[in-house]
Amino acid sequence: MNMNGKSEPALISRLKQNIPHIEKIIKLAGDASAREYYRIITCSGPLVAMVYPTGNAGEIERIRTYTSLFRSNGLHVPEIIDQIGDNILIQEDVGDISLQKYLSEASEDDLLKVKVEIQSILERLKSIPPDRTGYIMDKTKIEFE
Repeated sequence: MNMNGKSEPALISRLKQNIPHIEKIIKLAGDASAREYYRIITCSGPLVAMVYPTGNAGEIERIRTYTSLFRSNGLHVPEIIDQIGDNILIQEDVGDISLQKYLSEASEDDLLKVKVEIQSILERLKSIPPDRTGYIMDKTKIEFE
């Protein structure tokens, strides 16, 4: 299988060279971007590899900046554990149940709790001064996303 200009076995070999005690690597569903995701099962617990096409140092730095900004403002986003080259971030595994799936199966009480938490998250996001994000969601970007 070919991905991001490299064979999947080459990527797996690269992950195994950089992450100790890998027991299993599972490809995860993507997110409508060029990124690919892999769950890495280790004896210490699961991790997630977010893999960009080669040569995406700028995009990796943007993710690192946003992760730091969001975490410092009390938002739970996956912690970055390591970086491999200019295209792989190893992150905390926060599970794989989507909000949509969770909401479709949630009780009324759980729905209320989620709505309150979403409001809290939105308030924390809104409290971040726009000049700290360095990112503008203009019409073109919104349509792209």
